[in-house]
Amino acid sequence: MIYLKDNNDDQFFKKYRTYLDSETIKTYINDKLELFQEIKALTETTILYKKNEVSKVIVEYSDNNRINSVVKSYKNDRLLKETFIKNKKIVLEKEYYTSGKLVREIPLKDGLINGEVKDYYENGKIRSTANFVNGDIDGVVKNIIKQEKLLKKLYIKMERKLSNVKI
Repeated sequence: MIYLKDNNDDQFFKKYRTYLDSETIKTYINDKLELFQEIKALTETTILYKKNEVSKVIVEYSDNNRINSVVKSYKNDRLLKETFIKNKKIVLEKEYYTSGKLVREIPLKDGLINGEVKDYYENGKIRSTANFVNGDIDGVVKNIIKQEKLLKKLYIKMERKLSNVKI
């Protein structure tokens, strides 16, 4: 353990202190743990403690090159979002309900939504789908009611013209 300064009369170092413990860093403010960071093998964990909230980010690398990873974001131990990174670029994001069930899948390419975006009901069934090309809706948007019947179809051209398609 390394202390930055061991002087109880210095108000700055009484309020803020950081020390390195192996591959773990803990930051205290007024003797209260505020930030925890840990690097273990191919996993990096950061936890931020606030008054009534704990935010956590876990980065899991797939190899030692650290160019491919999954970033998981939590709030009060509930998974909120997963971000999949390939060759240092975000390729997919997944968002979650507070129950832990999948809300949405968003494919990305070069920072833009690209591919089929899917929204889900909390029961796991598809709520809607939409195709995107370079960040713009392209093709059929399907919204599905809970009884799994097609509620409506919208056909949206890249020129952003909107027209209802009757089923």
